[in-house]
Amino acid sequence: RVRKYLRGGHDLGLTIGASETKVLGAVAPRSNQWARLSGTLELPFRLYLLGEIEYSTGDDLEGTRYLAEIGRRF
Repeated sequence: RVRKYLRGGHDLGLTIGASETKVLGAVAPRSNQWARLSGTLELPFRLYLLGEIEYSTGDDLEGTRYLAEIGRRF
């Protein structure tokens, strides 16, 4: 995991990971790999915009996923 904090409270991050799970009764373990690029933009009035793009390969949930979130910091 790598994250770079930028001026104004913004940030940009990259996460790369892998997992392997052995399931009882299964012949082979299940393995997954992923890469996720995420970032946060600080907006006026204590609001923020968060975005993520994740690409996954392997035995479970293969494909690309997108996430966008707007929120308020208290």
